[in-house]
Amino acid sequence: MIALSKLNLNDVEWKEFKIGEIFEVSKGTYLPKKNIKDGDIPYITATTLNNGITQFIGNESIFKGNSITIEKINFKAFYQLNPFYCSHDVTVLENERLNKYNGTFIANMISRQGGKYSYGKQAQLNVTKRESIFLPIDYKSNLNWDFMEQYMKQQERELLEITLDYYERTVLNNLIITGSLSDVEWAEFKFDEVFTEIRRGKRLVKKDQKEGKMPYISSKGINNGVDNFISNKENVRIYQDCLTIANSGSVGSCFYHEYEFIASDHVTHLKNEKFDKYIYLFMVPIVQRLEEKYSFNREINDTRIRKEKLLLPINDSGEINFDFMRNFMKYMEVDRLKKVINVYNKKIDKKLTGGGTTNLNWQEFTIGELFNISIGKNIDGNKVNKDSGLTVYITRKESENGVDGFIDGFEETHLNRDYPVITIGNETAKPFVQNYKFYTGTKVNILESKEPITRYTMYFITTSLEKHKSKYSYSYTATSKRLEKQKLLLPVDENMHPDWSFMDKYMRQIENEKIIKYLQKHVKHNNDL
Repeated sequence: MIALSKLNLNDVEWKEFKIGEIFEVSKGTYLPKKNIKDGDIPYITATTLNNGITQFIGNESIFKGNSITIEKINFKAFYQLNPFYCSHDVTVLENERLNKYNGTFIANMISRQGGKYSYGKQAQLNVTKRESIFLPIDYKSNLNWDFMEQYMKQQERELLEITLDYYERTVLNNLIITGSLSDVEWAEFKFDEVFTEIRRGKRLVKKDQKEGKMPYISSKGINNGVDNFISNKENVRIYQDCLTIANSGSVGSCFYHEYEFIASDHVTHLKNEKFDKYIYLFMVPIVQRLEEKYSFNREINDTRIRKEKLLLPINDSGEINFDFMRNFMKYMEVDRLKKVINVYNKKIDKKLTGGGTTNLNWQEFTIGELFNISIGKNIDGNKVNKDSGLTVYITRKESENGVDGFIDGFEETHLNRDYPVITIGNETAKPFVQNYKFYTGTKVNILESKEPITRYTMYFITTSLEKHKSKYSYSYTATSKRLEKQKLLLPVDENMHPDWSFMDKYMRQIENEKIIKYLQKHVKHNNDL
């Protein structure tokens, strides 16, 4: 058994194998649509998405699972853990040494050969048997099943750690944002009451950036805002130990930087010399709530940010309770995963998710009162390559958030929607929240809120929209005009306006309960790997 030290693909020798030398190769069976029964057996067809699964059927499974499937048009391979049924367009590979780890490894290597196949040149059964792939070997030149398994376990541990980090941060942010930290009082403060330095970075165009090691922070919403690593020393603004907030681009994205960095003019740095990293980290989700009010078309300029307010914990004297913020973040840092779970279970507001919606006031609103409705641009879905692009393509699908592939190459006007938005297919009337830029065609309605509301509030609204889905069909489609008149029953505040705040908090707590279950399930799994 190979030790679980850091493995590298260069640590082993590689050898070329024909697929037919390693596996028993067979293919699926043609299944007419009229013979398909409803059920829970995965039906694998010639799709490159969703692990090859097109739908779930009730026909008796013909393969026992623990196999690799290959669709013959693009030669995309997937590992199948459970019993499944597959169409005649799918080739099945079986070997008793397979498991989900080495099976996933081999499937990835098989998929690398996909460039040579297409609809006009499909990989039939005999072609698949003769296809060659490179795989690791042991000192006897035999296929190294053990290395592949341990390497993929290593990859899973690394991905799981990233996932757990994300979910932990989500739980922590929602604890702060929803006010579940009820041990203290909260009050509003202006930005310039909290931060002693509020200043933008300085413009530095790409052609003037010199390669180096210092992070260049711009308005990206990922990777802590890092857009490049440069070495410029003149006509730049260098900051350290502070927050940055994107005032354009991914507007509102906020990150803490303990290190020195160069700031672009697309971010504003927020600093107070008395703060430490724990206070800054506590403030990140609070500052980031500004993203709900601003967009690509409405930037956070210097005047606006000084007028904005932050909701922060206070002490008995009404001053910002920095000790509470610091101690809370230190507590979360120690043995973080188990602590997050324990703290959240104590702090969760059961009133929100334990039937508290029945005590609210509710009122009907038309969709047209709350949203501007438009449709996408004309895209011929039959003439686009849905597997080669980078931008999401939304259609009338009722699953996978409406995603039908990834495309590129169309005019920019097809996709530059401010988000989050809700999409609703004409015939299916299935609502989905879209948090990213996307393309879509003329058969999909796009609902853009007339007021700044969060994606969590959008999720609440889609639940209400779902209740009206059954009234629409292919003969009575959900057109924009019909949707404008569609009524929604929503909770309201004391002024009889939609209670956006309640809807946001309610959905955050629903999400957190699911996250906690996920974390609890995977703590043991992560330790066992």
